[in-house]
Amino acid sequence: MLSKYFTFYKISDRLSPLIEAFSLIIFMEGSIAERRYIAQMTRRKFTTKFKTEVVLEALKERQSLADIARKYEIYPTQISGWKRHFLSVAETVFEKEKLDGQNNTGHRSDQLLKTIVQLRTENDFLKNALR
Repeated sequence: MLSKYFTFYKISDRLSPLIEAFSLIIFMEGSIAERRYIAQMTRRKFTTKFKTEVVLEALKERQSLADIARKYEIYPTQISGWKRHFLSVAETVFEKEKLDGQNNTGHRSDQLLKTIVQLRTENDFLKNALR
């Protein structure tokens, strides 16, 4: 449909959004069907819940990546990327317990410092009042 307007070339990822925006400007005067086609070319955004669901299904290995990709209408390479990222940060899930202990210690020391500053301020004020 759009090939009669211009020839498609492989472009780098950096230029892709610019060209999509430019092509949208060009076709604004076109038919509704052309505008819908251009609108479908925009990048899809997936929720973390959706990504987690897809990755967990891929980790089960009951279906091939191609089948999962077909089911969710995404590319298998996208699933592989999400899976790789999920596995790389999976260890941090259990580190939260260690961080909570450190954060409580830091929070407690902050409270103590605030109390010390307040007491010193009050002490200095009272000393000056007695003079």
